[in-house]
Amino acid sequence: SEADEDDALRSALSTAHGPVVAGAIASSYQWSRLSRIADELDRRVYAPLWGKDGSIVVRAEIDAGLDIRMIHLSAEPLTEELLGLRLDLVLLAELERRSREQRRFHPAGEGGEFETLVVDAPFFDRRIALDETHIEERGGARRLTVDRAHLEAKPASDGPRAGGAAA
Repeated sequence: SEADEDDALRSALSTAHGPVVAGAIASSYQWSRLSRIADELDRRVYAPLWGKDGSIVVRAEIDAGLDIRMIHLSAEPLTEELLGLRLDLVLLAELERRSREQRRFHPAGEGGEFETLVVDAPFFDRRIALDETHIEERGGARRLTVDRAHLEAKPASDGPRAGGAAA
């Protein structure tokens, strides 16, 4: 429920220190919930992507080397064959085409049209390997559920950059 999600967010923010950094781009719903709870806890929120063009943000993530996978689809033009695919420049162009031609949706999924999972990035020590997955469907939405995964070593040349964090 929304109340449970608020409680979980409140709990997480109350144990952390410093400002809260949010990846929200255009979702007023996300922003208002986070801001309200942060205000309750006297915490500052920094949202560097807020108001940016979603396509530009996704392109920057792809260009930065993030391995982003499509794991949840709820907008009508987004079909099951997209689940598990890597969000690369070709797929981004296809999403933009479907958004223009079939039904408008945010290119970064900010309206809940889709969700993603980052399984690798230059700043990860190890990548997340998805061993077993299955697809669930509820109310017209489809989700790729990860049943089993493991962390996998990366070749030395793919290791984290200075100051990087583990997955």
